[in-house]
Amino acid sequence: MARDMREIIRLVAIVLTAYIASNGCVVNGRSIHSEDVELEKELVAINKPSIKTIARLCFYVFRTEYGDIYDCVDVNKKPAFDHPLLKDHKAKKRPSLAMEKILRASRKDASLLETNPTKIGLEEGCPAGSVPLRRATKEDLRRAKFSFKRLSSFEPINPGQGYDFAGIVTTPPANVLFKGIAARISVYQPPVSSQQSSTALIQLQTQTETKVGSIQVGWTIDPELYGDSRARLFTKWSEEHDGTVDGCYNTLCSGFVVTNPNIPIDTAFNDVSIAQRSQVFQWMMVTLDPLSQDWWLSMQDDNIRLGYWPRELFSLSGFSVGGGSSDKESEADQIILHAPTTSREEKIKNAKALSLIQGALTDDLFPRIRNEKTAKGAWDILSREFRGDKKVRAVKLQAVRVDFEYLRMVENKSLDGYLAKFFATVNNLKSLGEDVSENRIVQKLLMSLSRRYKSIVSIIEETRDLDVLRAEEVIASVKVYDKREDLHDERDKLIRTEKAFSSVKIGSNQAYNSHKGFQAGGSSQMSIKPQCQVCQKQHFGLCRHKGKPRCGRCNRFGHITKDCESQNHKQLANYAKEGVITGTMFYACHAASLQDKKIWFVDSACSNHMTSQESELINIDRSVTCKVKMGSGDLVQATGKGTLVVETQHGKRYIKEVLLVPGLDENLLSVGQMMEHGYYILFGGNKAVIFDDESLNNVIAILIMGGNRCFPLSLETITPAARKASVTEDS
Repeated sequence: MARDMREIIRLVAIVLTAYIASNGCVVNGRSIHSEDVELEKELVAINKPSIKTIARLCFYVFRTEYGDIYDCVDVNKKPAFDHPLLKDHKAKKRPSLAMEKILRASRKDASLLETNPTKIGLEEGCPAGSVPLRRATKEDLRRAKFSFKRLSSFEPINPGQGYDFAGIVTTPPANVLFKGIAARISVYQPPVSSQQSSTALIQLQTQTETKVGSIQVGWTIDPELYGDSRARLFTKWSEEHDGTVDGCYNTLCSGFVVTNPNIPIDTAFNDVSIAQRSQVFQWMMVTLDPLSQDWWLSMQDDNIRLGYWPRELFSLSGFSVGGGSSDKESEADQIILHAPTTSREEKIKNAKALSLIQGALTDDLFPRIRNEKTAKGAWDILSREFRGDKKVRAVKLQAVRVDFEYLRMVENKSLDGYLAKFFATVNNLKSLGEDVSENRIVQKLLMSLSRRYKSIVSIIEETRDLDVLRAEEVIASVKVYDKREDLHDERDKLIRTEKAFSSVKIGSNQAYNSHKGFQAGGSSQMSIKPQCQVCQKQHFGLCRHKGKPRCGRCNRFGHITKDCESQNHKQLANYAKEGVITGTMFYACHAASLQDKKIWFVDSACSNHMTSQESELINIDRSVTCKVKMGSGDLVQATGKGTLVVETQHGKRYIKEVLLVPGLDENLLSVGQMMEHGYYILFGGNKAVIFDDESLNNVIAILIMGGNRCFPLSLETITPAARKASVTEDS
């Protein structure tokens, strides 16, 4: 009997234990086991898995010296997007351009404050594409839910209930919305017990009869929230509506979007202020993006973006601001700032318009409208400054009218450049209120074109109806004509160049010289023949002298020097020398009148120095006979070759081998001969620079291009260094 009773008691105990294990204890009508199940579900939603490294095939997890564990979570798997209002939200990495300009302007003001920012965040940080999130526990969720109602809004808390509060509140002007708040907060870490807390924060709030929304940012020491007594960064957002509250601390629920890979939202401060010693500050800012309407959190002179609260979280707009510090001992009243009653649609339209105006301005112009809260106010400021009042616009209009009436195209100027200037003047007239008709623009354009377009202007006036003709049609016709003229100019230039570079070599034998001249004259009617590398003559095909010996005395093919039968060695040698320095001249500077005889032009197309001033030369060798073919095709006989004497501060200098060509209008210095003497000449930027060697370190002379696109060099004003360009010492 006793044995049966013991078996019954044991069976009842087992059944009772199984019942308790399946249902849990009930406290205040709530099952402890069911609460744990709910917390487990929340932890699964909050604690997203860390990303894996590629090299180590392990998880990215950080453990701080304070016992916090941070997981590097993929930016696309953050718990913030689990909120039902953020299902279609597109994550952002940075604010819009308009907000960046606002922050740059505020940064200049903040730089005037002396700051010693505290160190905060992880040393290494998470890799690209991930952000650090603190791994939550059940105790974290319990403590957060217990502390959530504290400082949930600006509602005054009666003094004497265990709180002390001190703060600063700013009242906005009428019909003005706050679009952000910033503060330079000193970070302290006073000792607190397990039932105490100390907080310094800034807060934005909007409130109506049925809704209250708020954002809080700052630092706090709260053992009931974090389980320790360290000063930590904290954020809190909430929206209360019809008795229901949505929101949480930090990232313990969906909502706040973390974007910074180095600074977690609830991290501990490494450096804190010490009373009567060092002061450590932290610059914090919450700013409304005028384009996306998101609220961004920034730190340290707004160079660091921590993340943002998406606009979908708040059904109200137009936050009011306040801030201060509180201690859980006694309480002082807070002041409530009510948001204006402007409709949400009007606020969004104003924000978009203001954002477009701000985005169109440069950094220099933006400070002029920085303090304007409405698009109309910013537009009025810019309109007054750049358009002026009625009297100022009238004066400007009169000046632009005069410019338009006297506008003419200058000869040899590009068509595109003139059209740009023409229509810029037309746009100035229209911006100042002038009614410029299409017919007036067409007539002015046709009359103001240069003489080059005279024929096409006449054709347009005779064949088209100017009353219905548009300016675009005129421009198209003129540009087509301009392209055709350019093609003709290029063709004529090529023909002139071919003629100019065809030369004739004339020796002392007149019959031989005439024969060579006849051949050269005939070749000018054909395409230019290449120069042969064997005989140094111009012809097509293989050279008939290829592989034959060449005499070093008479310079002919078919025999060597010892077999040469020539008797007049001296005369033939002189002829060979003169053949090498054949006088070929193409003068590209078309002077309208006779130039100063002391001016010499540096010409790249001349094969020799040339002048017609016999009085300028000494030691003239009359035995040198050659002919020079001018650009017009005429042959001019050179009557000798002499030396040019130049007086400098260091004595006389001599320019040798200058051909005497009667009838030549200009004095020419050959670029080729100067290069043979070892000098380097660079052309560009409307000037030519002469250097004495290939190092290009020593400048001999700088020649400025004249109006006729030539490079004049005056022998009267040249310095001794400049004469070195083509002077050899007298030996």
